[in-house]
Amino acid sequence: MNLPINRGYLLGAWLEVKQRKWFSADFFLSYATIFLQSCLYFLVFQAVFLHSAKVDSKEVTIYYIVISIVAQTVSSGLYVAYNHMEAINSGGIIPYLLRPQSYPVAQYLGSLMQTVSHLLVNTALIFLVSVLFGCVMRLGSVCLGVLSTLLGFTILYLIQAVIGCCALWFRDITRFRDVVYTLLMMLGGRLIPSSMLFGGLKQAVYFTPLPYVYDVPVRVFLNQGAPLRFLGIQLLWILLLGGAYWYLFHCHVRQNIEFGG
Repeated sequence: MNLPINRGYLLGAWLEVKQRKWFSADFFLSYATIFLQSCLYFLVFQAVFLHSAKVDSKEVTIYYIVISIVAQTVSSGLYVAYNHMEAINSGGIIPYLLRPQSYPVAQYLGSLMQTVSHLLVNTALIFLVSVLFGCVMRLGSVCLGVLSTLLGFTILYLIQAVIGCCALWFRDITRFRDVVYTLLMMLGGRLIPSSMLFGGLKQAVYFTPLPYVYDVPVRVFLNQGAPLRFLGIQLLWILLLGGAYWYLFHCHVRQNIEFGG
């Protein structure tokens, strides 16, 4: 069946949503995990920071709950490096290169639709969390938070895609992927909020894309800092990483596969 290029992209993205098992065990377990993490954060931070004059226990608890939800929302971006590696090493990418649609665009849209399907539920969940903790979000913050989450997903996707393209030279790129994931956990806000890092690391980390995946979307949702500035920097990282991905894919991966270089 020959489809116009744009229609082919939309059909592929729609199939990602249609094939998603909304009420599978994984669906319920992912939210059960968030619930258990939220209870743990609440109990720990209430005990540790309850009488602290420097740290607001409620603010820290909300941060960690929301960042858990954001991380679950963009989790489809974590599989991109492995998928690229498998497609390159097995030759599974070849049929995609024979199609009129762009492989990078088609793969991105498919992964994006998975993120959007999570985001519809998780945005309501984030709003509910804010209500429970007595700090209701404004509509503007919610809209900007949704946009920032999508930009954060795109940054994560592109980081993973760049790593995946390295499978052309390294057959197993899982170690590179694991190192980047560890850095995201340590410096991207999952382990310690980026604003609580010590010394020069606190400023230096914001010159990398790491905090713009998890930490920044949370701050935009919670209306902390300068949301529009954060969004602008996220767009800048998308341009830089997107340019690197385009170069690696079209000038190395595609060329080597098509011409046997």
